[in-house]
Amino acid sequence: MSTIITYNSLAMTKFLFSRNFRKGFTLIEIMIVLSIIGILTTIVYPSYQNYLDRAHDTDVQMIAKEWITLIEQYRIDNDGEIPSQSDQEALSDEMYCIG
Repeated sequence: MSTIITYNSLAMTKFLFSRNFRKGFTLIEIMIVLSIIGILTTIVYPSYQNYLDRAHDTDVQMIAKEWITLIEQYRIDNDGEIPSQSDQEALSDEMYCIG
């Protein structure tokens, strides 16, 4: 049994070091891989763009809610008055402190 294993391992070693053993990829294999990557990119990219758009919309909604909260707090603190232009600038400075 050990002679068979030795013979097989010698045959494998000869095969690995022979000139017929490939040491790289063929052009067609590389082209197939690149085309698969291109197809996957074509499928995934629109989904990623959609994800970015939804994330941006969520950020805008969050900022709008913060502004609504600040204006309502201003109205509570100032007997129901709406902020004037100079007060809006103060609220804008306050926004930078919040987030």
